[in-house]
Amino acid sequence: YSFTLQKKPWHGGLEQMVFGYITYDGVGSLTRIQGHIDAEYFLDILENDLDWLKLIDNDLIFQHDKCGPYRARVVDQWFDANGIPRLNWPSSSPDLNPIENIWGILKDMIWEDHDEIRDKDALWQSASRAWYSERVELLIPRLYQSMPRRISEVLRNRGLYTNY
Repeated sequence: YSFTLQKKPWHGGLEQMVFGYITYDGVGSLTRIQGHIDAEYFLDILENDLDWLKLIDNDLIFQHDKCGPYRARVVDQWFDANGIPRLNWPSSSPDLNPIENIWGILKDMIWEDHDEIRDKDALWQSASRAWYSERVELLIPRLYQSMPRRISEVLRNRGLYTNY
């Protein structure tokens, strides 16, 4: 799942795109994106930067949003060829992906370091510290455990705004 880290614009406007993933057991690798991510770049990440590929079992279902690089035909073919099922995520649906909560916490933790962040390398270092922190690790199982409540609230609100 990719995300653009951003130091507040009034403090230099630094941006760094990253790709990261989580499982119930914790965070996986965090990959620093150089430039813009497209389908070929995404395939390179899948093939070379993700340690999770070695751990694939029958219980893994890959969840991602519907942004262009993730739904390209060549990417679908790669997932199919590697036997990795994807969660069919309808368009215009509430985003219940627990990693969104992690990205929010990452932003908060990076903001705590804002005085020390002077360039993209410092932003990347701050993001890496936050990503692999105990605070994030402890939150992940709770996020997964909250999924039945999240889904119930979406259904109760007929797909409109929820507290998640």
